[in-house]
This record gives sequence, C-alpha cells and structure tokens, in this order.
Amino acid sequence: MAKRSIGLDFGGTAFRAVLVEEGKPGAGYRLVDYQEYIPPALPPENRPDPTISYREIIKNLISREGWRSAPITIGLPGGVVSRRTLSFPFRERNKLDPVVPFELEGLIADSIEDVIVDYQFVDQNDQGSRVMAAAVAKPKIAERLQSLNAIGVDPRILDDEVMALSSLLFLLDPIVQEGPAAILEIGAQKTGLVVYNHGRAETARTIRIGGDHLTQSLAAFRGISWEEAETLKISGTDKIPAEIWDRAFLPLVQEIGLTLDAFRRTQGETPNGIYLCGRGTIAQELSGYLQSRLDLPCERISLQGELLQIPRAFSSDFDCTAAQALALALRGLSQSQSVSPVNFRKGEFTFRSRMEESRGKLIYFGVVASLVIILGLVNFLMGYSNLRAEDRKLTDQMRKVFITAFPETKQLPEGYELREMRTRIQAVQGSGEFSASSEAVVDLLKIISERIPQDVNLEIRELIYDPEKIRLRGRASSFDTVDRIKTDLAGSPAWSSLEVTDAKVSIDQKGVDFTMVINLVKKL
Repeated sequence: MAKRSIGLDFGGTAFRAVLVEEGKPGAGYRLVDYQEYIPPALPPENRPDPTISYREIIKNLISREGWRSAPITIGLPGGVVSRRTLSFPFRERNKLDPVVPFELEGLIADSIEDVIVDYQFVDQNDQGSRVMAAAVAKPKIAERLQSLNAIGVDPRILDDEVMALSSLLFLLDPIVQEGPAAILEIGAQKTGLVVYNHGRAETARTIRIGGDHLTQSLAAFRGISWEEAETLKISGTDKIPAEIWDRAFLPLVQEIGLTLDAFRRTQGETPNGIYLCGRGTIAQELSGYLQSRLDLPCERISLQGELLQIPRAFSSDFDCTAAQALALALRGLSQSQSVSPVNFRKGEFTFRSRMEESRGKLIYFGVVASLVIILGLVNFLMGYSNLRAEDRKLTDQMRKVFITAFPETKQLPEGYELREMRTRIQAVQGSGEFSASSEAVVDLLKIISERIPQDVNLEIRELIYDPEKIRLRGRASSFDTVDRIKTDLAGSPAWSSLEVTDAKVSIDQKGVDFTMVINLVKKL
C-alpha cells in the first residue's frame, strides 16, 4: 500500500484535515481526501479552544478507513517558535545535530536546557551549510501534546506551522518556485511569512496580525456586529474603504516590508512577488490592497501543478484555504533535506507508536522475567552449594567417629563409613565386649544426633567413648549455642549427668570451642 500522511490544521475559525498519498518515485503526490469544518463566526473572546471544540469531528475522521493508520503531522503556532539562521563550515547532519543547539544558545530568550531544538537546511555547498534553526520551550510542547491527547490525537511529527509552508514550494510552477519570492499565509489572528530563493526557504517569521483585525475594524467603522462584518468581508458585496484596510493591515504591511528589506540587504536580490494563502486571503480586494502598499505583485497561490493530483471535486479555494494542512501532510512524506520536517518530538517528547509501546512493555517484562529466573537460579545454586558444604561437614564428622570406633582401619573409600560401621557391627554381633560396646556407641550417637537441634551451627571435632562416659569436643557459633546444646542433651535417660568442662572463644574468633563430658548411666 502506498505511503500516506495526514496534516491537521487547527485554525481559530476553521479546522482542516488533508490525507495525502505518495505516488511512485517521480510521480508526486495524490490528494486522497480533504475535510473542512467552519463553525459559526464568533469574536475571538467567545471562541472555544479549537482543539477541544473539534473533538468529535476529529474522532470520527481519524477512525475512517484509510485515515486510521496514517501518521499525523501537526504544526505548533508560530508565535511560540524562536527561529534563527545559522552558518556552519560543514553540512553533515551527524555533525550539525550536536552543534546547532550550542550555536543557538544566547540568540534566544530561553535557556537551551529548557527548549527543544531542530532545524532545516537553507543552503548546502562545498564550503558548508546554512540552516534555519527553531526552538520551542518544553512547557509549550507538553501543553500542546496534552491538549491533543485529550481528543485522542498523537502526532508523529510536531512541526513549526510557518516553516512547514516551505514544503509547498516544489508544487509551484518552476519559474515561481525559483524565486526570490514569498509565501504569505494569513490566518484569523496571525500571519506566517516565508521568504524563499532557489526553491529553499531563506527566512520565516510570524506576525501577530490576521483577518480578525480587518473584521474588527470593519465592525467598528460600520457600527455592525462581528458576525455581520465577517460576512461582509468575505462576500465583498460592499467595497471596504482604504482607511479600514490601513487601520487593520498597515502594521502587517510594515512588518512584511521590513522582512523583505532585510532579505534584499543579505541576499542582494529583490523578491519578485508574494503568493497568498490561508483563510484570511479569501477576503475580497486583499490582493489589490497588499500589492498597492508593498509595490509587489500579490496573488493567491496556485498548487495545481503536475506533482500534486487534486480531484476536481474540491473548490477553487482549496489551494488557499487548505495550504497549511496540505503543507503539514507533505512534511510527513518528504525525504528531501530542504523540506524535511522540523520535528519537536524529541527527548522526553519522542513519538512512540502503540506497537513500539507494546514492544517496549514486552521487552520490559522480558527483562524482569529474566532477572527473576536468574535470581532464582542463583538462589538455587547457593542453596545447593550450602547443602554440599553441610554434606561435606557431616561426612567428615562421620569419618572421625568411624576412625575413633575402628582405629585399626587404615584405608576406606570416602562415603562408605556408615555402611562399613553397620557391616562390622552385624559381623561381630554376639561376639563379646566389642559387640556390646559398638552397639552402645551407635545408640548413643543416635541419641546425641536426635537431641541436638537441627538449626544450630555445630561442628564435632572429637568424640571419645568409654563404658562410663563420653567426652565430646567441638565448636559452636556462640556461648548461647553451647548452653542450648547442653540443655537439649541433658534430658536423656541414657546418662546421669552432663557438664561443659571447657568453653572459650576460638583462636580465629569465628566460634566457641568447648569440651563436654557426658556421664553414662551404669548398667547393672
């Protein structure tokens, strides 16, 4: 399926959405769909938040077939963007990315740590490059994304609405595209101005004057309501006096003139025309007024070129009124460095699609699960290691008991002590004193083993038996442990008394060495 892109324009007096499809290489683009919503005319102070007021329209629109999966591009209001043109002795993006914010510092009001910076190329040659850098305060970006999120919109690209107009240049007639000239987009409350040359934007700025100023001046002059003045302005049924045009737009004309003069001084060329777009340009006689005051040809923009297929169903006003939405949609498809989008979705605002978020969550849970498995394996290995150590200690103690009971045995494979002891006892059963004493030793060891608590840390280092007593020498973890062992062993009927004859801290300070004497019950 061909790649598609959506451009959304939240104007103060209208909402527009454009769906554009990319054609085959060199074939340009096709306008798939265009939607426009114009609410009743209201004075600026009575207008609701345009983002919220279009909630249901947008919700229904982006859920349609064809629109649903296309990425969205939205422009930030030009008034919140700071722009500067910078020159560098290189042109590679991997070199420009880290130095553009550094060079921009000191040229804007905000601290560079508090803004998001991006740029687009103005010129590239063997000597280096010029870029138009743009910066927006992070709270402004967060506020914009939060309001969009409230209506279910998550734009992949958050552009500068004025710089985005440069993506319209390649749709112009080749002669017009070459320039030098300007694109002027007049909205309800502000105007965007892009001056270009050789098909590239040279400068961009926002002027806080728009069509509302003309409506307000006309309403005051005629003594009519805002709504009546808006209708009169658009219909052109009554000629607007020159003084009303000057009252509303002379400050705008002066700002445009200053910008064009600055271009003449830096470039040594004079712009040869201004191309108008935006809803404000549908006011009758606007082109003539601007042309007379600026002394430059001024005409409405025409985008009916070979690189953009526009269905005939759309009105003749489409080029002007949909220019902003179209420019944003094209930014989402452009691969050219000269018109590639300025995207403020960076850093903490980086766009993540639902699939990427799901993949991120799966990776997170995968990492957590892996850690749990690793920790469980480590715990198992540590437990196994401890069991091996305990087994080794018990085997060593059993061997010592065996050697004590059968000192004549010189060699015996490790682990065979208990089996050998049982074999020898069975072999000598009923053969006299050894049988009796051996059975007695095993029984006494069993009693001692059963009575010593399993949770105490005890190491028996020597056990000496004779018919009257047992001398036991070992190491415990503390004096309290020794007392506990003594208490637990004292209750057996197999011996008459038990005492600890010696107990002291070991030389290595790691335990208590003790000697215990168990006096056995004399048999009659």
